[in-house]
This record gives sequence, C-alpha cells and structure tokens, in this order.
Amino acid sequence: MEDLHTSLSAMHTTECGHLLHMMCYTQMLQKGLYQCPQCQRSITDMSTAWRRHDEEREMWQMPQHLREFKVKVNNIHGIYTVSVCGE
Repeated sequence: MEDLHTSLSAMHTTECGHLLHMMCYTQMLQKGLYQCPQCQRSITDMSTAWRRHDEEREMWQMPQHLREFKVKVNNIHGIYTVSVCGE
C-alpha cells in the first residue's frame, strides 16, 4: 500500500480525522466495514443504520436473560456503556 502522505491517489478523511485511500474507504463500506482501521471508531455517520436497527428491534421482545446485558460502544464521540434494550 502507498504511503498516505505521499500518495497521488484520492484520499478520504474519516469522521474521526484519519486518512484513508478513497479506494480503500469505498471497499470498506461495500464490505460493511464501518470502523476506522487506526482507532476503531465509526468512519461514517451511522445514525440512519442505528435508526433502522432500533425500528427492527422494536418488533421483538428481548429475552429475560439479556435484559440487563451491557454493551461497550466506541464511536467518534467517546466510549459508552449502554443497555442493548435501547438506552
């Protein structure tokens, strides 16, 4: 892979501020990879995807043994511990 700072290829700056070759960025999105390879934060605005997931989740009931389960979320705005039940 070419060095990002001397490359003549088009670049993309992610939401977290890291540089990716535009071709690499496009391939990542096509493969469903939305994490920055450097810091693991979201490389694009995921609000539409999360809203779609919320709508799908509202159609089923969380099993009792998972209702207190917590998930660690690492995104552009920080690291949070949230409930999978819609916190």
